[in-house]
Amino acid sequence: MRTEPDSTRPQALPPVSRNIPAWLVLAPLLYMLFLGGYFVVRFEGRWAEVDTTLFTSAIRNIMQSGHLVPASGEVYPGGYGYQSISFFLVRMTGLEVRQLQQLIYPLLASLVVLPAWLLYREVSGSARGATISAMLLFTQPEFLFVIIRGSHEKFTRTYMLLCLFLLFRSFKLRDTSRLFGLHVGLFYLLAFAFASTNNAMAVSFFVSIGTAMGMRWVQEKVWWLRTRLARWMRKTPPPDLGPLFSPDVQRLFYITLICIGLTYVVLLYIYPYGLSNVSFFTRLGQESVSVVTEGTTTKVNPYSYVKTSWTSLPFYLLVSSSNWILLGGAALIWLWKGVRWFWKGDTLQTESEWLPWLLFASLGVQAVGSVVADMGGGVGNIQVRLFPSISIMSVMLVGPALTRWRPVRLFRPVRLALTAAIALMAVMAGLKVTNEPMLSNKWMFYHQDEVTALEWCDTHLHYAHIWTEFDERLWVAFGMTQGESRRENRYLMNFLRPERVRNVLITDITRLRSSRMKIPLPLPPDSFRVYDNGEAQLYHLRPRTRHQQ
Repeated sequence: MRTEPDSTRPQALPPVSRNIPAWLVLAPLLYMLFLGGYFVVRFEGRWAEVDTTLFTSAIRNIMQSGHLVPASGEVYPGGYGYQSISFFLVRMTGLEVRQLQQLIYPLLASLVVLPAWLLYREVSGSARGATISAMLLFTQPEFLFVIIRGSHEKFTRTYMLLCLFLLFRSFKLRDTSRLFGLHVGLFYLLAFAFASTNNAMAVSFFVSIGTAMGMRWVQEKVWWLRTRLARWMRKTPPPDLGPLFSPDVQRLFYITLICIGLTYVVLLYIYPYGLSNVSFFTRLGQESVSVVTEGTTTKVNPYSYVKTSWTSLPFYLLVSSSNWILLGGAALIWLWKGVRWFWKGDTLQTESEWLPWLLFASLGVQAVGSVVADMGGGVGNIQVRLFPSISIMSVMLVGPALTRWRPVRLFRPVRLALTAAIALMAVMAGLKVTNEPMLSNKWMFYHQDEVTALEWCDTHLHYAHIWTEFDERLWVAFGMTQGESRRENRYLMNFLRPERVRNVLITDITRLRSSRMKIPLPLPPDSFRVYDNGEAQLYHLRPRTRHQQ
């Protein structure tokens, strides 16, 4: 007896072929290895930035104290996962923390390719689609920078990608109890690791899943009202929207509830120090409310760094173009699918179709909230922190669309043009990730003689305020190589308490930056030069009163 398929049940995508050409997996992996190597070689391994230095100090602090939360020194409130893994790798390999952060982790960022490729193969249903999607993701400079530098995001983004993969995969295994249970268990294990590594980012991800479920519920109610209104007006009711608040959609509610519970366990019982990070969300909410209700905005524009950090706005737009191309393409596809689904009644049958649509929308809501919070100031550039998550969701919309696209005419030239465009985006992303000194004024590299001069200062000065640079370039270099000052010296930037500065460190690189940025050096002509190693000089300002030293 022949049975008809159940039209109300979402149909899975065609099974993925296991005969996958090796180059489809190796292409994005080799690209990331090359980019990580270039990131290291470009500055000969001598690079530093704020988050990398702070995590380096936190790892050293754990190693010296033997506790996740040392009594003093740098402690990261977001979680303990990254520091614990780094501690393990340092003990296993014998490397210094600085070597792990500056030389090894940029190369290990290539491993993020594997979970990304698995996720996009699950969403697109093909190995070719997975490779196209992975290459799109790894041409996003905002995503690349956070996984290449020495911060937790190379792990948290891996957890996020694997959680999404297991979620999509579990929907297709709902009829196979053993495999379904295995995938669900692994999902919550990774969710726990996610919350243990960065609770703020984990909560953002968990809330996006809950918001997606809420949007589906609202859509069901609106469609129900529209159907009742059409029948009351004796008009043709809209076409059936398909299974709406199905058990699969209801799962999203339980997933959100359990994941928030896991975060609660981490914060209350495993890493109570992370409770201090709760003030982040409180402050974020207060500032957003003040902007909406009172119209108060910060006097400091968190986006103004673009004008000073790059040699010109066109260069910045060029190296950032892949961000906006992907985001714009995803927004158009999201809108087109929404019109088809919501207005015309075309059903999005599989989870690989409706879940990316809902997740992109839910992160879009968070993005709007982040812009409002940034206008309030005091928290930081939340939009930039959220952008990598948006990139992951954007690729889930754009990648499958490009994979299925078959232009009737000029197929080969269009394919070659698309390949060339992705290659160009990859080059531009590499320039932005390294803050290429030829284009950027925000330099991350330092010279060994500059560190030597800072070591001399820390040896011979006590409780001194030392001007080092126009920004944090040398302060983070000292923190990366030496850690905290042993004699309570303070290494200041251009905008921190200039009235207290009695010592000024001038280097050849600082002079180059002064010339590039057209900012004069804070060095009076009658200053005493007390140290000189050829590359760096330390000057002591002449006393102006009898109380100055």
